[in-house]
Parts: sequence; C-alpha cells; structure tokens
Amino acid sequence: MTEFNQVSAEYRVALAAVREAADLCRSVQSTLNPTAVKKPDRSPVTVADFGSQALVCSRLRSVFAGDPIIAEEDSAALRADDGDGEKLRNGVVREVRRLRSDASTDDVLSWIDYGGHEEHAGRFWTLDPIDGTKGFLRGDQYAVALALISEGEVVVAALACPNLALPGRADGRGVVAGAVRGGGARLYALDDMSQIGEARVSQPENRGAFRFCESVESRHTSHSAAQTIAERMGIDADPVRLDSQAKYAVVGAGEAEIYMRLP
Repeated sequence: MTEFNQVSAEYRVALAAVREAADLCRSVQSTLNPTAVKKPDRSPVTVADFGSQALVCSRLRSVFAGDPIIAEEDSAALRADDGDGEKLRNGVVREVRRLRSDASTDDVLSWIDYGGHEEHAGRFWTLDPIDGTKGFLRGDQYAVALALISEGEVVVAALACPNLALPGRADGRGVVAGAVRGGGARLYALDDMSQIGEARVSQPENRGAFRFCESVESRHTSHSAAQTIAERMGIDADPVRLDSQAKYAVVGAGEAEIYMRLP
C-alpha cells in the first residue's frame, strides 16, 4: 500500500477541496434561506450540497483522473424542466461560478455526476458534500467530509467544519482537520489554513470531568440512554450537542472526551 504524509498530493488536494467547498457552503448559509429539495427519504438537499459536491469532484478529477468518487448527490433534480429544477440549478451554478468563474452549466452538472460511481477498485474517494444538512439549515454545525480509501482502509481524510469555534481561541470560527494513516492529524484555521496544531485528545484524570458530545437530532441517537450512561459513569458535565461529523473534530481537538451515538 502506498504511504502518505502531509506533503503528499492527495493530502494537499483533499484539504484544498474541502476548504473551497466550505467557502461555497458559508456563502449559501449566509443567505439564511437556502433553497432545499427533498430526497426520496425526505432528507433535505440544498444548493450547497450540490455546489460542494461539484467543486470537490472537479478538483479531484483534475488531479486524480483515474480515481472513482463515491458521493451522495446526482444532478437529476437540477436537470428537471420544472420551475423548482431551474431555480435550484441556477442557484447551484451561480454559487459555483463565484469560485470558478469560467464554469458552464454543463460543467457543473458533469462535476456533480462524477461523484456517482457505485463500483470501486482498490483506491477511491468518498465524499459527503454536507454532513448535517439539518444543522446547516438551522444555521448550526455541519461538515464537508472527504476521505481516500485504499485497499479497504482510510489513508487520507479531510474534514471542514465552517462553524466550529477555533480550539484555544476566543474568536474566530472555521476548522479544517486533516489526517493521514500513520502520520497523525492536524487542525487548521479555515480562513487562511494556518496550522492550529496537531490534533490531540485530552486526558483528564477525573472521570467526572469527562465531556461527551452527541447528535442534536434525537432520531440519530438516544439522548435518554446517553444521559443514563453518563450518570452511571459519574459524568457531571452537560452534553455538547452538535450536528454532523464535526463531533469527531471536537473529540480530536480535545474539546470533548466521548462521542456517544446510541441506537
């Protein structure tokens, strides 16, 4: 298996991809009224989901043309001839063009569909263009999550959390976490990609001081069961509830000790 490190092209491109996607997502969220459609499972999909996927897939395809990408969305809803499809399509293209001024509508739709691979070989990328869409729609936490998988193992990962507070700083929001297998994980400020430091979990001596995080949405976990477990462990701190895989960044940064996700 190929070994990767923080100077590998895969790592650098992954960080750049999620950062650019996070820029688009921030722009859409700032409107406070992002257009959304419903998937068959009734989960919402926004301009930001499509735009994020388009940007990430475009960047990966331009550098690693032979790598399949398995992502969440396809362009079917954007190609619809009805008014909703046109409105959504125009919104996605507008946001992508803010960052890629020469992108055509066909380019954007093609980039989105490049994430539609279902079969994969030994090496492929997997992308969640917005994890935590409900949090995104509320103006809360969400993440852009990207990983390179080789021979069944995650070897490079990048996670952009645009609304996450910067660890150890009184002001500023937006964190990018990056990791390579066997090479540790690092945290960066989203705005300028300055390195905050290595991701290190905390090691409190007193179990009662443990902090745990869990999902906001009760359908993703059992809040009551988590509370019972916390009480039995002697944990006094209130849970930190936030959407998306941002919880992993919180634990990795030492801002919480436990991530509880229960059926």
